Amino acid sequence: MESPIVIIQEEERLAYKLGSSVIYYRRVSPARARTYREMHTQNGQINQEALSKDVLEYCITGWDNIQDSKGEKVQFTPDKIDLLPGRIRMELIERITDGDRFEELLKN
Repeated sequence: MESPIVIIQEEERLAYKLGSSVIYYRRVSPARARTYREMHTQNGQINQEALSKDVLEYCITGWDNIQDSKGEKVQFTPDKIDLLPGRIRMELIERITDGDRFEELLKN
């Protein structure tokens, strides 16, 4: 049976799993996305890098089993989001903005 459409809420939590690592995130509503776009638009040009950074910092809420190159556990802090590999960041942005990965929604 297919999942129903789930509206976007600030307190929701979804889990993006890759191997044994998990990144917890929430989706961004169109209204909040508009606000971020407006903040990062100057002379009709959107600063995509700054926009992505702010959206990821708002939407990524934590992680489990993320390590550095020495195999040491990396504790989640928003400033460490910039250290995630580009492909992972892009996959998260797609999930955050498209918001249709209902199977990743965690039940509280």
